[in-house]
Amino acid sequence: MLLLPTLAVSRCSWSSRRDYGVARGGSAAIVFDAREARITTPNAPRLGATGVHLFLLPAGSTFDPRLGRATLPAP
Repeated sequence: MLLLPTLAVSRCSWSSRRDYGVARGGSAAIVFDAREARITTPNAPRLGATGVHLFLLPAGSTFDPRLGRATLPAP
């Protein structure tokens, strides 16, 4: 799993550049992008969040963490 302060990528065979550039997947991946998220306070009785972007990416997809954009492979 690749973790940045507000970005989590579950990956098995994803390759990415060292500077967190565009990544291309050799397997499926799940990306949670919380850079625009609003969350409940730590002492709130229940966990809550809005603005979390979820990407379900099949093998061959790309994800650019700088732009928060993904592309799917051609059919």
